[in-house]
Amino acid sequence: MIVEYHRPETLQSAVELLSRKNPHTVPLGGGTHLSHYRGDPIAVVDLRRLDLGKIERADGGLRIGSTVTLQTLMDSDETPAMFKEVLRFEANYNLRQSATIAGTVVTGDGQSAFLSALLALDARVVLQPGGQKEGVSDWLAHRATRNEGVLITGFEVPYDVVVKYDFVGRSPQDLPIVSVCVAEWADGRMRVILGGEAVYPILAMDSKDMGVVELSIKIACSQLLTSQNSDYILETGKTLARRLLANN
Repeated sequence: MIVEYHRPETLQSAVELLSRKNPHTVPLGGGTHLSHYRGDPIAVVDLRRLDLGKIERADGGLRIGSTVTLQTLMDSDETPAMFKEVLRFEANYNLRQSATIAGTVVTGDGQSAFLSALLALDARVVLQPGGQKEGVSDWLAHRATRNEGVLITGFEVPYDVVVKYDFVGRSPQDLPIVSVCVAEWADGRMRVILGGEAVYPILAMDSKDMGVVELSIKIACSQLLTSQNSDYILETGKTLARRLLANN
């Protein structure tokens, strides 16, 4: 149950509200998750007045504000075409219109195509107070116990990196049984992300050595919380990775 609603005018005010111990206070972006909330009493901090909805090129990458919606990112001329293709798998059009970037990262699980892409691209999370930056991988590792009073204000994503995504589900419209997302840098660096039934997608490989792809997928598969046939998951993951890495 939501017991308080706030719409601050400044980042400082928002962080101060989020730092409160009582009532438990959480940020509100698009509301796709909180609209179904039925848990303990909480207060919400609406972020719409904090100017966090920009998409811009800077320092060789893309800066994406935390309240940018998935559809806005998909429609932006600044967003690389390959990244837009991944966004298509995240949600339907109606959900993409309201779901924010930060909200998707906070609530996304191992079947999230967008979260897989951010991990593959080794994106950075920008946090307030202080403007500190943290890798998405590191942020996800302590997502369940994240500190109170810390607000995601945006993400930084490298621009000139090839990213590809594929998955196998029960149907083309279904959630993935297993997915693979790969990112390839011009210097030969490759990051391979395995998705499926997990708390969040799994970093399988970050290397320039193609020879370790299959072993990396095998190790990552062991971390999936899947009820599916493990041999099928493993072979499908290896097949998807080989296919994506071969299609340069």
